[in-house]
Amino acid sequence: MIIKPELITIKLYTVRKRLFTPLIALTFILSATVSAQKPSNMSAVFGTSGRFEIFAGVSGNRGGVYHTWQTTPNGEWNQAWTSYSPAPDDNPHGLVAGKDGDGRMIVAWIVKGNIHIAAARNTDASLVTSPEPTFRPAGEADGHIYNYTFLAIANNPDGMIEILALNERGRVYSIKEVKQDPAKGFWTFAAPVVNGQKLNQGPILIGGGNLKHISVTKFNGRLALVGTGKDGKVYLKNQTVAGTWDNDPWINLGGNQVQEAYVQESKDHQLEVAALGHDENIYLNYQNVGSSSFNGWQMILDKQQTGPMAPSIFFERFNDGTLFILSHKNAGNTQYVGTFGKTFQAPNNGSWSGTFFSYFAQNGNNSQDFLEFLSPNAFALAADDKGVIHYFSCYRVSPVVEHYIDFSGPSTQRSLAYQQRQFMIPKFPWDHNK
Repeated sequence: MIIKPELITIKLYTVRKRLFTPLIALTFILSATVSAQKPSNMSAVFGTSGRFEIFAGVSGNRGGVYHTWQTTPNGEWNQAWTSYSPAPDDNPHGLVAGKDGDGRMIVAWIVKGNIHIAAARNTDASLVTSPEPTFRPAGEADGHIYNYTFLAIANNPDGMIEILALNERGRVYSIKEVKQDPAKGFWTFAAPVVNGQKLNQGPILIGGGNLKHISVTKFNGRLALVGTGKDGKVYLKNQTVAGTWDNDPWINLGGNQVQEAYVQESKDHQLEVAALGHDENIYLNYQNVGSSSFNGWQMILDKQQTGPMAPSIFFERFNDGTLFILSHKNAGNTQYVGTFGKTFQAPNNGSWSGTFFSYFAQNGNNSQDFLEFLSPNAFALAADDKGVIHYFSCYRVSPVVEHYIDFSGPSTQRSLAYQQRQFMIPKFPWDHNK
């Protein structure tokens, strides 16, 4: 029997509560029956009830945004994946997920240049979506419409979600939540103003041009945005008032053939920017304490000592506030491409050690598994309520999804707690031949 994906989608839209009703059980059986292509991206969110939730994007005519979650804090996982339609583009930067200040979950993904959203109307409720695009690309001043190609997500200081979307022209648009109404359960986004007229809710242009990569962070009670230009330089845009992006030109931080750049706020509330160079080394540029000026680019990971880094980077903080960079090794087209590790400040808010500590998991026979088979694209990290970093990844060559924990934080300890044996995440329903 051939099961049509659109039938699954119709069932999903009727789900309102995360209860194990016969309807949801049927939906899970259907989604598990249909094979899909392997995931091209992944996002993880730690929910208000102390449970992690995972989203993964799968392209193709049998794809979708797949979703599973822990049924209890630190415990079992729901043993099937539900899915949201339509299927996303095969884009490692085309899916983001988060939660707002009321704990409502949201996931956004790109489909043929449009943005689709599935969102929970209440805390711990199932996500609801629509087959129509939630946000279409806006017309630019030159009369052309440019598809969206890249998404980033952050929370404003008031807890409101803000999704930042980059289009083919390299311009950045904001999709900002402006109202939380748990009683009614709907999401309201900011409305753009064109020629003095306030339109319906939609993406709002905040500037840029010829950017290829963006990263956003909280900064001094506001947000800061870094963009990597197609010219290989890095550009910065700040909010001077919380929730409002400056009209001023972007600050040029320079750089030479930068592939992508990421931004974070230090313990002293200064910005630090990490960049992957064309030479596969990692560089850092940071604000001087008490000043808005930047110190200039310096190499902090030299591939001559660490091996080349791949464009799969996270710039985050451990539970004591120490900044760290996680990257995958660029092992070429080999089975070792999944190897990843960390470098971090030592001491907190100090200099960077320049050492890359490759992670490994401890197997049951006391051997070390260096995790070579993980996907650097279908990979996510999130902190729990204690600030401990959790990693989630799908295998590149099989439908296994694994969960690792770095309890050691900013230390030379490289061993990860391995959670799959204790609480297994369901296997991903993709066809390994695709």
